[in-house]
Amino acid sequence: MNRVSNINVIKTMLIKNPVEDVAAKKMFRVALNKSHATLIYNKINPNTYDLIHTFIPKRYQGTGLGSIFAFKIFDYLIEKNLKYKLTCEFLIKICDKTKGKYELNRIKD
Repeated sequence: MNRVSNINVIKTMLIKNPVEDVAAKKMFRVALNKSHATLIYNKINPNTYDLIHTFIPKRYQGTGLGSIFAFKIFDYLIEKNLKYKLTCEFLIKICDKTKGKYELNRIKD
């Protein structure tokens, strides 16, 4: 199966697999086949995270997985009633495109 035909399977995995908080590594991640989409964070306080950098495995970059992952992370944090500061430029761009949907839990400097 090549990258193009496999991408719908990977997108489904990203949507359905749970967000895992790997606190020891300051990372949220979601399993994608034999790899993970990851987000590095700093915990500002028990209820607030600084979202620093997202990573999608190279073979899946440019396929839309980054946006799906961003929305999944925002939804996860909102569901847990957690606040977040956005340092990651990609996440800022995605959040700004939503026209306020994710602004309620966002902390701005």
